[in-house]
Amino acid sequence: MFPLLTAFALRLFAGITLSFTALTVGVSLVGQQALRGPTLTYAADHDGQNDLYIMDVDRGLIGSLTQGFGNSYTPAWSPDGERLAFASNRSGTMQIYMLDAGSLRQLTDEPGSNTFPTWSPDGTHIAFVSNRSGQHQIYVMNAEGGDLRQITHDETINAPPVWSPDAEQFAIATLTQQNQSDEDIGIVTLDGNLYPLTDNQQIDTGPTWSPDGRHIAFVSDRDGPIDIYVMGADGSDIRRLTEGYAQDSRPTWSPDGAQITFVSCLFKAAIFLMNADGSNLRQLTDEGTLPAWSPDGRYVAYIVDSGRRTEIYLVDAAGGRPRRLTGNSVVMFTPVWRP
Repeated sequence: MFPLLTAFALRLFAGITLSFTALTVGVSLVGQQALRGPTLTYAADHDGQNDLYIMDVDRGLIGSLTQGFGNSYTPAWSPDGERLAFASNRSGTMQIYMLDAGSLRQLTDEPGSNTFPTWSPDGTHIAFVSNRSGQHQIYVMNAEGGDLRQITHDETINAPPVWSPDAEQFAIATLTQQNQSDEDIGIVTLDGNLYPLTDNQQIDTGPTWSPDGRHIAFVSDRDGPIDIYVMGADGSDIRRLTEGYAQDSRPTWSPDGAQITFVSCLFKAAIFLMNADGSNLRQLTDEGTLPAWSPDGRYVAYIVDSGRRTEIYLVDAAGGRPRRLTGNSVVMFTPVWRP
């Protein structure tokens, strides 16, 4: 159904690239260049077409991964950095696809919208969100698109699933059927058992696992303002990490689990950084949202919305002057680092 990728894409996954232009699926770069060092993948709208792009962060080289057929969103690299899953409507409905060392494969072919593919940490399965049953639920398939299982059934899923580091369960945010403003966090196992972690009349959302799997950071307004909290992976020892008049969201653990970035918005959104226990709070940027740590913990990529454009910026996690990486773009969703 789709053409094989040529030499560029065949070598891309080994870290060596050549240049091509006007490919249906592949990468377009100017001149023969190699992608070396840290790379970012992101979805962006150029002239009404939403495609996936890959960037050599150190040298600013940008290449396109998808061109010409529908819109593509939410890229997700496999843990080994060899395969890229994403959502696209190129077949007419939103489905999950895989870009894998020379070919593009469609992994789902079901009615409704199938989005937000998320790799298991061991690289054997992909979870995603689908409304094929009439409401958004979590499904899991193996990395080849087979052995499809519906994981959640009665819950109203309000965010993509977040795999635990041991690949055995998910942290999810759910809305109750009785009160759609009452959002809680739970753990759901691969066999579909749901174990609530929070249960109150306020909003608890945005769960993210610490790299060692022992803690979950989340967002809540349980004490009034919207702040960052952390709890044990079993729901115990809930602690408030931020407080004040600003609205705090998007907690993101550093790769070593020692720090957490988050978005704080008082008059405008900006990126802040703190230790995992809430100490040593400091402002990292003057503006921005959707922070993403580089795999080595050196950089934080993020999005700045100027009103007409949304661009990717990069800042050293130790501090310093941010650097704009894209130009004339409308970047969609969080930029994704290649492992």
